[in-house]
Amino acid sequence: HVSRFARPSARPSPPHAPGRRRERLDDAIVPVPADARGQLISLRAAESGEFLSVLGQSAVELRRLTEPGFSNRRRGGSDAANAATFRAVPRANGEVALEAFALPGRFVAPSAAGALRLEVPRRGSSPHVWRLHALAGSRLRLEPAGWPGWFIGAVSGPAGANSAPRAAERLALVNGTAQALELEKRPSAAEYPPCSFWARGARGQGVRRWPLNAMVDHVYSVYFHVV
Repeated sequence: HVSRFARPSARPSPPHAPGRRRERLDDAIVPVPADARGQLISLRAAESGEFLSVLGQSAVELRRLTEPGFSNRRRGGSDAANAATFRAVPRANGEVALEAFALPGRFVAPSAAGALRLEVPRRGSSPHVWRLHALAGSRLRLEPAGWPGWFIGAVSGPAGANSAPRAAERLALVNGTAQALELEKRPSAAEYPPCSFWARGARGQGVRRWPLNAMVDHVYSVYFHVV
């Protein structure tokens, strides 16, 4: 029963910069702030009921989410719930960057060809941002900055390496609204346990830390390399 420790986002600032000597352990670990907890969301396709989810280290696809209800202490409790949760980090002009909860520090972005993926921003650069176009109720469309008139949609094409064999569609940018996905903004499928921390390991990699008694059905490690 195991939660994959991964890299935290650049906000708040990481406890130490890679290459800089760390003098104290408490400089390397910071509590997950209250505003980050309030930024967690899930996005469900209105037509299919599937959730925008992370697969592997970089793929973003639509997946069904069936939660068996492991815990009544918080939402989530499984890797599937983590994969279907994102942190909508506010940026300028009402735009947001979508950080993967399961892989902190990785953000949803389009490739040069318009395919949807996760990417780690280069040092000194900002993550890709999205415009939220509100529709009726809680529905919205997502338009990437720098791609005016293009939206997240489901298109025919080969599935990714981590896709199920049935997958005949993949998420990519589409021109116009005819094929654009209408997404419902939902309460996050997962949330941070009360005692949660962000940290960086000896080689600068980010990790997410919380107590073992908060683990339910996750992949986790009890080891943390500090120098």
